[in-house]
Amino acid sequence: KPVPGLRLIKGHSSRVDAFLEETLPNGWTQVSNDLPIPPDNQWPWVEIITSHSGAIPDIIRLLRDRGVQGIVLAGTGAGTVHENLAPALEQFMEAGGAVVRASRIGRGYVGGTLANGRLGMTLGAGFLTPTKARIALQLALFATVQPGAKTLSWRDYFARIVGLSEVR
Repeated sequence: KPVPGLRLIKGHSSRVDAFLEETLPNGWTQVSNDLPIPPDNQWPWVEIITSHSGAIPDIIRLLRDRGVQGIVLAGTGAGTVHENLAPALEQFMEAGGAVVRASRIGRGYVGGTLANGRLGMTLGAGFLTPTKARIALQLALFATVQPGAKTLSWRDYFARIVGLSEVR
């Protein structure tokens, strides 16, 4: 049977039947499926950065200077960020960059705010893995620049894609 991409995960590195259907909590569904799909050469530039012990913020500054539009932070636990990365991510967001926090764990929900108060302008990726959150952020960023698009921010579009409460 067909499985929506939102619930499809690769469960084995080399088996022929490597893909599995992930079960999401009751009542959680994909909200938006009406966003435009970018042509091959127009996908917004979004990178995944991993938060880990000893993380160095230079890569974030380099990506900002090169024009990256969004960053998905693959954080520990519930999308937490190493203290070394937080200032560079704040600067990235102040310069207009989009940041989404996901969990590198592979399972579990990443909500909107961190208990330590860091990165208040970010969005949690909900149940999405960092790789799925990257695609969702690309779609959200692309939707904001379409002729005749609703006056929604990338945050609003991302919230619709992921099934979060709208941000406005």
